[in-house]
Amino acid sequence: MYQQQVETAVTRYCETVTPLAKQSEYLKMLKDNPGRMQGSLVLLGYKMCSGKDEKMIIRAALAIELFHAYVRCLEQGIDTTQALRAQHEATIIMATLETDPEYRIKALGITNRTLMLANLAQLDSVSEEDRLHWQATELTLNPIHVGQVLAGSDCDANNAVTPLATETGKLLVQGKTIDMQHFFEELSKVTW
Repeated sequence: MYQQQVETAVTRYCETVTPLAKQSEYLKMLKDNPGRMQGSLVLLGYKMCSGKDEKMIIRAALAIELFHAYVRCLEQGIDTTQALRAQHEATIIMATLETDPEYRIKALGITNRTLMLANLAQLDSVSEEDRLHWQATELTLNPIHVGQVLAGSDCDANNAVTPLATETGKLLVQGKTIDMQHFFEELSKVTW
């Protein structure tokens, strides 16, 4: 259910970019994100915390998909110019979400911190343990927290999902196969 909603938003976004951007490696990276996990996790986090504004949270999910494609481009050294443009656009989307300004600022803060960690993970001097943790944070934890915060959640809600989301993210970064349906079901059971 969530995957299709996010895919529709990404497809619509891809139709609106300039002709030059349509040929970019960044856009190929954005289109090539099977499962739309990050955007789907935004929606799941939002629903877990009883969020109601479907239109707003779909825009947030799109922004997180744009951020994730940006990180993937940086990791692979692909089309960083277009990736930076899209990262800027994603920031604008997040900054203009029609929600409580406090929620919007928190979501931007969480995402900017995550992007900083994803960039730090590229440094040679970083320990493998830190690199794995930071990549897992970008992959699974940040999207859930963004959804939760935009629904007005408190730290208890964020803290409750952190262990499961982080450990699953680490497994994914390590190339392990995960039953994503089971992961989503387990996240849905988390209480605080």
